[in-house]
Amino acid sequence: GSVTFIDNDSDGVYEVIVIDSAEVVFVSAVDKTNEVFVDKYSNDSYNVHEKEYVIYDSNGAETGFESLSEKNVLEVRRTLDVQGEQWIEIHMSDAQRVGEVTSTGKDFVLVDGEKIKISRSCTEKFSMGDYGVFYLTSGGRIAGFESAEISALPPTPGVVMVGEGGHMAGNR
Repeated sequence: GSVTFIDNDSDGVYEVIVIDSAEVVFVSAVDKTNEVFVDKYSNDSYNVHEKEYVIYDSNGAETGFESLSEKNVLEVRRTLDVQGEQWIEIHMSDAQRVGEVTSTGKDFVLVDGEKIKISRSCTEKFSMGDYGVFYLTSGGRIAGFESAEISALPPTPGVVMVGEGGHMAGNR
């Protein structure tokens, strides 16, 4: 998020303060009929039915509510509710990282040695050896996690080497 101070009349006094703050949501359920989605970690429901809203996909193109699904990472910006009206802007992120937690810190984890910060909204408790899909915000923070067995994930491109006795070794 960001804060912008505006001095409309150049008198050295700010007349307007603009606060841009996004809520990060890792979607656990979507009701497309009623235009409602639910955050996995807070269990908060977001109802946009009969509200003014716009949704942008990960490429910045406008899209519809029907494109939302479970495991989406959303950055939700809402105006203050003034006289029952509110404007909602939703940005989708499809950034992911597959890997294993090799170290943990207060607000980050190392995934295969790469430091990735954890979004405040993600209450997942990571441990060394956790392996799976890390769902990321557009800014590269972890918004959600889905544990997986190494064999359950699609293979990643890499080098396959044949070791002693003809046994194969390579990327996970």
